[in-house]
Amino acid sequence: MRDGVDGLTATIRALQVQGVSYTEYGTLLMPIVEARMPKSWKLLRERKKTESRVAFNDLIRFLETEVEVKEMADRDSFTGSASGRHEELPGVLENLQQICQQPRHYITNLH
Repeated sequence: MRDGVDGLTATIRALQVQGVSYTEYGTLLMPIVEARMPKSWKLLRERKKTESRVAFNDLIRFLETEVEVKEMADRDSFTGSASGRHEELPGVLENLQQICQQPRHYITNLH
């Protein structure tokens, strides 16, 4: 999961460098990221929401926090070893790479 979140934040930074605004990439990426989240995280996020509409930055912070919590739990488990599995948000990195390769006008015309 760490790889997926790190890749997502790197892609967001790349979009910002290309001049894509938060409004543009947030609107585009929010449904993609939400669709790829594990079901348990979707449930937890819904329980924690205080507003009906959540900003994309809030979603990213939630993902980063959940990854950190999971890593701490794995590190502090009674077995003494992390699971060693690298879960990813399936397909998110591939989708984001394709989006970043699109011409700037394509991205701005999506909203």
